[in-house]
Amino acid sequence: METAIYSTALAHKGWMRASSLRASIRDAFLRSVPWREVQAPSKIYASRSDTKKRQLLNESELERRLIERGYTVVNCGSLEVEEQVALFANADMIVAPHGAALTNVLFASPSATVYELLQASYAAITSASMSRIAGCSHCIDFFPDDGQAFLTKGWHCDVDAVLKQIEVLEKRAPWIGMRSHAPSAAQR
Repeated sequence: METAIYSTALAHKGWMRASSLRASIRDAFLRSVPWREVQAPSKIYASRSDTKKRQLLNESELERRLIERGYTVVNCGSLEVEEQVALFANADMIVAPHGAALTNVLFASPSATVYELLQASYAAITSASMSRIAGCSHCIDFFPDDGQAFLTKGWHCDVDAVLKQIEVLEKRAPWIGMRSHAPSAAQR
């Protein structure tokens, strides 16, 4: 590699510090929402198909391939807050392009794995900071785009690369899809 360019914000530890306010919000929601009583899928894909901003242009292909692998596609914008909390609290594996839906990883189980897809010119780490508070694993992959960040006309992910990374993540966490075998935070 001749040149490497990165944002110092990504390397700054202060950005990833767990917020006691966010942690108290997590605790309050998890106490008030009966998420344990909800039948929810263990593997979810949080779609961006309900927004015109930062569209993942090949999202329908990605969704089709994820459904083949046992994922449930959800549009968080059409769900009540309590439904979103229950969905993310019960999920073992969460895959999603960066967006507002990933705020819900704040409610994820410490045994959950989050795989976030990001366009290269929109390096946001807010979702990763939510995962840190929840205590779950968070993986981010960046994909080429038009360089327009939040003004982009859209971007593409490499669907085959995404599926390969999901295989790697699922092998690291063999309990994914087997909720009754998920380890507690102390066992991780």
